[in-house]
This record gives sequence, structure tokens and C-alpha cells, in this order.
Amino acid sequence: MSFWSGLFIGAALGAIASVAADRAWRKVELRPRIRARFGHFKKVAGISGGRYTIQNIGAAVMQDYEIWLYHPQRGRYNPFEESVIGVLHPGQKRTHEMIQFKEGKQIPTNWFHSCDGKTTTEPVFDDFEFLIQMKDSDNVLYRNKTMGNAFARQCVDAIRHGRDGEWTYGEQQQLDTPRATKWGKRWTRIAVFLGLRQQPTWEEDVECAE
Repeated sequence: MSFWSGLFIGAALGAIASVAADRAWRKVELRPRIRARFGHFKKVAGISGGRYTIQNIGAAVMQDYEIWLYHPQRGRYNPFEESVIGVLHPGQKRTHEMIQFKEGKQIPTNWFHSCDGKTTTEPVFDDFEFLIQMKDSDNVLYRNKTMGNAFARQCVDAIRHGRDGEWTYGEQQQLDTPRATKWGKRWTRIAVFLGLRQQPTWEEDVECAE
């Protein structure tokens, strides 16, 4: 093989590999990237509770969705008030409120105290899952068991112990989507350097849905 033939073949293979890598990364970039932060709200007439703020931090438009708490023996539960519907463009946020107290009194729910059709007084917080799912679809955009168990515990504690807006820093970390790890930041820097993605803010660089 001559020098020029080898050079031409090498350049062609390099171009093919570059296109393939770019297409593969674009698919990764189009996956949902969601930031969820849990907080507390209080309104007039003694109405208060918890709320999730969902932000689309990805590159693609996020279709209309719903938040669910899922348990294999209980099914699905959506405690949030109906919010604005429609797509969520990159960078946009949407808030979902869950009323837990009205006129200073807890609003009870039986969903946590029924398992496999049997009544239970002590729910075990080990198999709940936080889901963000496309509306009228089985497509799950995001799922996290740590968040699901923490969210279920917060709901039960609010009802049982009257914990209105009370949770620890450690509980807050479990209620929110995870922050980026050091290795995640390093891989992102490499991708930015190669021109495969835009520079994110590190607090928004969170895990994606499976």
C-alpha cells in the first residue's frame, strides 16, 4: 500500500468514526435531562404543603408529563394539583404543588396505608419510586427510587407528625435529583472541549432517565 493510499484510507476512516461518534452523542444529548427540586409553600386560609419544581435542562423539548409516586404493591399515586399543561422547552421550569394542610389541619390519604389490599399502619420506605412520565403514555422520562422513598416518607410524616415544611438537609438531598459527580464533570469537560455539547452549569448537570 502506497503512502498516499494509506493516508486517504486513514482520513476516510477518521471521518466515518467522527460522524458515527457525533451521531451517537446527539442521541445522548436528546435524552431527557431533568432537574427536580423539592420545597415548601404556604398560602392564605392555612393552605400549605410541598411542591416540586421541574426544569428541563436538556437540549430537546420535553413533552407534557405527570409526576407519579409508584409502588409495586400499591400502584401509582399523584398527589399534585393540576398544573399548566403543555411542552416544556429547554431551560423552562414548572411548579407542581401538593396541598398537605388546610386551615392548619392535615389532609389524610389512605394510599400509603394500604399494601396488597391489606391495611398497614407502618409503611416501609424501601420500594417507592419517583416517576416523571409522559401524559397519556407509558414512556417514563425520569425515575429514581431514592427520591421516591424520601418523598413517600415526607408525605407520611406530614400527615402523622404534622411536619409542615420540616425536613433535614440530608432529606433534602434525597428529595432532589442528584447533583453531578466529579467524574461526571470531567467527562462533560471533555465533551465540551471536543465540541460535542455546550457548557452546562454544574448544579444542573444531573443524571438522565434510563
